[in-house]
Amino acid sequence: MTVPRITEPVSILRTFAESTVLAGQHGFGRIGADFWPVIADKRGRLVTVAGRYAIAHAAPGPVSISCPAMLHPGPNGAESTPRFEMLVENIQECEARIFIEKALLDFPDKLSQALAQHCQQVLDERTRFIRWCYMNDGATWLWYPSSGWQQRSAKLYSAAAEVAEALGGSGASQLAAQR
Repeated sequence: MTVPRITEPVSILRTFAESTVLAGQHGFGRIGADFWPVIADKRGRLVTVAGRYAIAHAAPGPVSISCPAMLHPGPNGAESTPRFEMLVENIQECEARIFIEKALLDFPDKLSQALAQHCQQVLDERTRFIRWCYMNDGATWLWYPSSGWQQRSAKLYSAAAEVAEALGGSGASQLAAQR
């Protein structure tokens, strides 16, 4: 089975979820897990179900121009892909970011001034980098793998761990309950 070609660089998915949160959007759409071409059209070519119905072509754009399959068809069902793994990793980073942001807003008295400043610097650095990536378009995503993203991720997780320790059990569980 031929899977639809996705032309975006894989590295864009390392910031996709976080950029959505930074833009104030409530999630991202137009991404399919397993919309593989399995239906024959009038000429016998295999196509996906994404563009089969008229509503699929309504605003903000047709589903058929989305990312139809983050997973790959395997012999025993869907299999993970590098694109999917990158998106999952960024969603985890996004959760760490949200945890820190909520702690800064909801429990400022439980965080030391030094920790709060450090966390804000980590978040600001990530925001500037993501903004820069999206403003500089295509070439950025080719450069991204050598941009130090692992260090930025490590700083984020380290800051989230420090916040969790500072909040102790009660503050961390209160934040988790708000989700």
